[in-house]
Amino acid sequence: MVVSGQGKLEGWLTALLALWSLTLSGCQLLPREPLPEPGVVAGAGRDQPGTLHFQISPGHTGSYYGWQVEVAAAEHNKGFISFTSRPMEAGQRLDTRLWADRYQVRVLHLGRVRFQEWVPVSAGGDTLISVKLSFLRSTVTPHVGEEARRRLYGTPSRIRDLSSNYQPFTVHAGDGLRVIFDGPQYRGELAGPGRLEFIQNGATLATMAQARIAANEIIGELRFKDERKVDQALNGGFSFPDGTVSKWSDGRRFDGAYRGLQPDQGELRLADGDLWHGSVELLMPRGPGVLKRRDGSWLELPAGSDLLTLTGTVPCGRSSGDSGQCHYLDGQRLSSAVDLKRRLAGRQTPSTGSATGCQLAQGHFSRGLGRSRLILGADGKGEFEQSSGAGRFRFYTEFKYQAQPERLDVKYGEGSYTHVESGQVLHRTGISEVALPCRFDGHTLWLEGKPYQRN
Repeated sequence: MVVSGQGKLEGWLTALLALWSLTLSGCQLLPREPLPEPGVVAGAGRDQPGTLHFQISPGHTGSYYGWQVEVAAAEHNKGFISFTSRPMEAGQRLDTRLWADRYQVRVLHLGRVRFQEWVPVSAGGDTLISVKLSFLRSTVTPHVGEEARRRLYGTPSRIRDLSSNYQPFTVHAGDGLRVIFDGPQYRGELAGPGRLEFIQNGATLATMAQARIAANEIIGELRFKDERKVDQALNGGFSFPDGTVSKWSDGRRFDGAYRGLQPDQGELRLADGDLWHGSVELLMPRGPGVLKRRDGSWLELPAGSDLLTLTGTVPCGRSSGDSGQCHYLDGQRLSSAVDLKRRLAGRQTPSTGSATGCQLAQGHFSRGLGRSRLILGADGKGEFEQSSGAGRFRFYTEFKYQAQPERLDVKYGEGSYTHVESGQVLHRTGISEVALPCRFDGHTLWLEGKPYQRN
């Protein structure tokens, strides 16, 4: 068969078009050995980052523009922020600092995936994803270690540092405290000193710049936002041992048990010199407990009450031995029980003949991961139990109550404060009567602004 000159020309054009389509359609992956696991290069430490290089060969042959690298995930390291680079072209290089781990890398050309694989980055080491451009084909090949360094040329067009690639992550959460860490990692493990931030109720309570987390203690200089000083180090549970003393510049001092970083149960000396023995919440006295004033008088707060909102009749007296009952409304002392009843009557919500609001709150309630438990019976009787000091102390009392739509009038019986392990009763409280502002939505009962969930 004889092929004309025109036929030969058409054949060559077809072949060239086929090769050109290969170039436009992307790259070719060449057979190679499996990549090694991440490690630590000689002379480096686990706390040193490695570098992932993405490099496109120079020249304007083949598909020389529209290349991107995407690092989608870390296999173990926490807080990693995935990213996709801006479009890059021939001769450009992106260097990314990463903690040692395997990372899911994709290479895209004009939006289409041309390479996808988990690649290792070693501590102190180099990993290169190399795009070699060609008129006929472009190849994407990973290299590690010395081979990666040997193939690098020029200087990077852009560098992504560690702060762009990671965000702080939670290393502890409990007792209302969240602790986040920002520092070196090695395949998901903390690999060296880093910054700790202690967050309570959504606000930063303290920081530790160069913290080391050991099995039984947290090593570093703890700096509180309110500049308090403590005399012992944090333990491995991110709290202080019992008996740790905290001091403030305004004269406040606490000695006792802690919940996280905050005082929970013990002796709190207030800035005015008054001395509180009992539960502490937000650095303020919170019943049950006893307040001893500088003038020699004392006042007993029932469970759940505080000095600012105290309403009702509570035990009080003087250190000389005199004792009796004191009457309060919204934290202000009144002259007599008659005055208290008259003022409370003025707040009475007119009855509509049907139960509303807190009058519908009955059953078992709890708050603070079960640290406080409340029972409201249909017969007007109830029980209150509160654990403190990481469960080492227990307060328990029974009471009678009368529910109003927005208030509970409570008469507490004798309460006991017990050391759980030994069973020793450390303190007994007297009989008291209080009016607790409340709100109930059918599931959550708010008493003095504190939420209790119905079980």
